[in-house]
Amino acid sequence: MKRLFTTLSILIISAISFAQIGNIENISVEQRDDGTGVVDIHFDLSGDANQVYHIEIEASFDGGDTFSLIPANYLNMDLEEVSPASDIHIEWDGMASHPDIYTEEAQLKIVATLHEDDDDPGTTVTDIEGNVYQTKIIDDKEWMVENLRVTQYNNGDPIPTGLSDSEWAEDEEGAYALYPHIVAPGIDSDEEMKEVYGLLYNWHTFNTDERGLCPDGWRVPSQDDWSDLINPMGGQMEAGAPLKGTRTDPDDHPRWNQPNTGATNESGMNLYPSGRRRDSGSFERFGDRVWYWVTEPLDDDGRGRSYRTEHDDTRSRRYRTDINGGLSIRCVRDVEEE
Repeated sequence: MKRLFTTLSILIISAISFAQIGNIENISVEQRDDGTGVVDIHFDLSGDANQVYHIEIEASFDGGDTFSLIPANYLNMDLEEVSPASDIHIEWDGMASHPDIYTEEAQLKIVATLHEDDDDPGTTVTDIEGNVYQTKIIDDKEWMVENLRVTQYNNGDPIPTGLSDSEWAEDEEGAYALYPHIVAPGIDSDEEMKEVYGLLYNWHTFNTDERGLCPDGWRVPSQDDWSDLINPMGGQMEAGAPLKGTRTDPDDHPRWNQPNTGATNESGMNLYPSGRRRDSGSFERFGDRVWYWVTEPLDDDGRGRSYRTEHDDTRSRRYRTDINGGLSIRCVRDVEEE
């Protein structure tokens, strides 16, 4: 399953942009007045200068209820590998592509996704069970960009699971839970839910148990690891935007509930809302929020620490968390200088 992507969407009526997510900016759209039905589309594409993007343009002729992809042969340029640039110019022959329904009141959606090179699948790490995780190097650390889904400690011992609400609430050892897949229309099994959103672990699983969760050489992030990640992205009030994946309901999973405020995924961390299992045993906030554990001593009230990111703002903030709560984990490792 491919998960490393960034989706940037712009919705346009004629020359007016009324919804913008991501790094497509300064859009202008102009219908030529020569009777040809050709539309001139201009926009800026910003992003990672070392990446190339795949551009798609979709059109709607029913007020935005449905969109369909404009075939590439009706556009004047190759949109498979587009580098960030200013004033990208695309010509669309609207009358030729939609001769029976073309109208100047058409709505357009521009979608830019990170181009995936099949010859370069990127960096990965594999856990003790053979689960493979995509990773990304950010500064001097390499991060998993998928949620941990291992069900064994590194010595092969199984991590307890299947606990009832009362057992979960009273548990003093490591355990994991899987958010019930029934909450996610389009996901048909527990195994698919685990593959897409990962598992939810309590604090004991990694903080009081020495058998280890992360692959060899990797660790559950510390407070310093998270600070090093989010501080260059604007700190706790702004880092949610570049950390969040950009898919929203009704896109395919993984996805956020709407609105996915400010999401750009510029970091490539691809955060998605896996929810949590509360210390009482109940599940909550799938689609809206994601919590990630931090390795840090308990506070005076016996609570641990996590980072929470939400669908309706740009924050990724430090959060006090009950140690019997079930949260997601992203492993990290230091990158040695060559």
